[in-house]
Amino acid sequence: MIEKPRYSDEENNFLRDNYPFMPWQELVTTFGARFRPKTATALRKKCETVMGMSRATGAEQTINYRGNLQVIVKPDSANWKFKRNMVWEEVNGPLSKGALVLHLDGNTLNCDLDNLALSIGKRGTQKKLNAEIGPGQPELARAWVNIQNLEYMARVRKIELNRRKKED
Repeated sequence: MIEKPRYSDEENNFLRDNYPFMPWQELVTTFGARFRPKTATALRKKCETVMGMSRATGAEQTINYRGNLQVIVKPDSANWKFKRNMVWEEVNGPLSKGALVLHLDGNTLNCDLDNLALSIGKRGTQKKLNAEIGPGQPELARAWVNIQNLEYMARVRKIELNRRKKED
């Protein structure tokens, strides 16, 4: 029988004091350096399930999402959102269905507004942008995104015109 890891009072107090506010990777690293290392999953389960704690509103953490590091933010008591989407929506309003916010310089941790562009349709993905343009060329990347958006709108328009011809 596998024994569940036990936490000392000092470890529990550390988690109570730091989990809601400290960035996740920093918490895991600091905990492991100060006490005996635990997996990130075990720490998260301890904090959220056993201790019933949740991250503070406004807390940020970096995650590995589909092979890319991404910054997520907890804007309210229940949901996490991608920081890139929140930054974009603050200025431009809600994202439409199928829209994707891309990082022009290829750095998915750089969520500055001038580094973000809106891509419509499924073709304009971050990986495709990085593969075709490469990192560190935001001006070229912005042009690429605009061309992808125009091509998508042309395809949609063509499909719509063909549908109307069939109806007539």
